Amino acid sequence: SLLGWSYYGQQSLRFLTGGDRQLPLFRFVFLACTVAGAAADPAPLWQLVDLCNGLMAIPNLTALLLLSPQALSCLRNWARQHR
Repeated sequence: SLLGWSYYGQQSLRFLTGGDRQLPLFRFVFLACTVAGAAADPAPLWQLVDLCNGLMAIPNLTALLLLSPQALSCLRNWARQHR
């Protein structure tokens, strides 16, 4: 899991910054967070994880609301074709 998330984070950083200049800093912060997560009390960390997951829901739900007319249109077209 940690290797997968590290790779995912590095690829995202490359996409957002257009290069590898920030990778050493990312790797240091990722390693520090990994060590802190292994050594710290897990209760506040789980609260932070829950908060971050909740915050990720905001743009996803907004996109669902904005794209729902297009999705319903595609569903209607599909339903017409399969009658």
